[in-house]
Amino acid sequence: MKINKFGIVIGIVILSLFNINISAFAEGKEKITLLSPIDEQWIGSESTFKWEGMDGDQIYTIYISEDKESLENKEFLKKGVHSSKIKVKKETNETSWKSYNLKHLGSLQEGEDYFWMISSNNGHYSKINKIFFGFPVHIIVQDTNDSPIDYAWVDIKTGGTTTEQKEGNTDKDGKITLYYFGEGKITIAKNDYVVISEEWSQLNINITEEQEYTFTITNKGDVEIKVRDEIGNPVSLIPENIVIFKETDKWINLINDSENPLNITDASNLEEGLIKFTYFKDDYIIQINKSGFEANENYGIKFKINSDETTSFTYILINIRSQYSLTVKSDGIEVQDAEVFIDGNLLGYTNKEGKIDFISSIGNHNVIIKKGGYELYQDPVSVQEDQKNYDITLTSIEIPDPNRVVFLLIRLMIIIFSVLFLILLILIITQRKKNNRLQIETEKQKTEIKDNIKEIKTLRDYIAEILRRT
Repeated sequence: MKINKFGIVIGIVILSLFNINISAFAEGKEKITLLSPIDEQWIGSESTFKWEGMDGDQIYTIYISEDKESLENKEFLKKGVHSSKIKVKKETNETSWKSYNLKHLGSLQEGEDYFWMISSNNGHYSKINKIFFGFPVHIIVQDTNDSPIDYAWVDIKTGGTTTEQKEGNTDKDGKITLYYFGEGKITIAKNDYVVISEEWSQLNINITEEQEYTFTITNKGDVEIKVRDEIGNPVSLIPENIVIFKETDKWINLINDSENPLNITDASNLEEGLIKFTYFKDDYIIQINKSGFEANENYGIKFKINSDETTSFTYILINIRSQYSLTVKSDGIEVQDAEVFIDGNLLGYTNKEGKIDFISSIGNHNVIIKKGGYELYQDPVSVQEDQKNYDITLTSIEIPDPNRVVFLLIRLMIIIFSVLFLILLILIITQRKKNNRLQIETEKQKTEIKDNIKEIKTLRDYIAEILRRT
């Protein structure tokens, strides 16, 4: 079996990144010691391997196997034991190599544990150390509908100055598993797609155990189109007014596409002239056709949908002006000489048939009509291209009859005089009653006086008789 020496070198070098301790276990032999000893380490990034007790310009052999006993028993020719030669630099006592060369050793697999050791030409051996190829990092790539994205490029790069990288493409289920350890960045790439979250466009990770990440990418973008007339007013629309097609295929209206229909109704407010939708990244043309309007751009407007920003622009429709007429009536009778204003401007006066002609664009216009004997008319009129005449009804103001007014005044005066006479009569009767009561009281008092006088006279006579007798 042919052994790739660079592959073996990889294992040792990576171990050197973490400064593993290696000591010779051969009895009476000189020790081989790596600086800052660590017993177990992951083989990963490109690194420099430094040690003590190994001479420069000497050849050493690294042995790697899943079977620890094979190394302990020095069964280096046993199946499954991989080896490679490494050479130490003369003055620095160090060497370096890239971990991917470790794959050249043979059937070494990511995610598996291995054991390794080093020997020198003069019979010195290091202790046996355990290594492994990182933890599984499961990555799922899907679109905004949670559908898998196949053949998306995924890589994990170290965060430092090293160039260690794990990479590959997702399968048909949008999945890939890479093996990694420590800090790094996950990057997802696929033509015409972008990662939804900016934070996840280069995701920082620190892998110390098995992990799973789900990335959502899209090849769609948002579009917002405002449809306005020449003076900036919104133009109300219906879906039938709108045609959108790819610049490369002008025969298919994507709104009616059977495979990937473009939905312009859910997010839009067509009544207010607002078109909003999300669709695939590409170059498109939009045409809007509405009766009574003509487009500023006869062949439509070209626009590009991008995945990383909203495409926004204004579509101008020019309002076509035509001749119309108003007919003013009241109680079914034409009103002549009514003063007519449209949008604050005096249009003129109605003729004997109650009509007046005017030129206007379609849409809502404020109409004011004035005429003596009628209530003021002030309301918007919706001018439509297919309707040329508009009837307006005035409400007459009722004017009272002068003779009736005099009659009502006389009647009111009679009522007032009657009420006053009644009040006077009541006062007179009340006074008479009061006088009668006063007269009766007076007569009563006179009678009482007379009776008193009689009693006095009787008493006087009695007294005189007594005096005469005495």
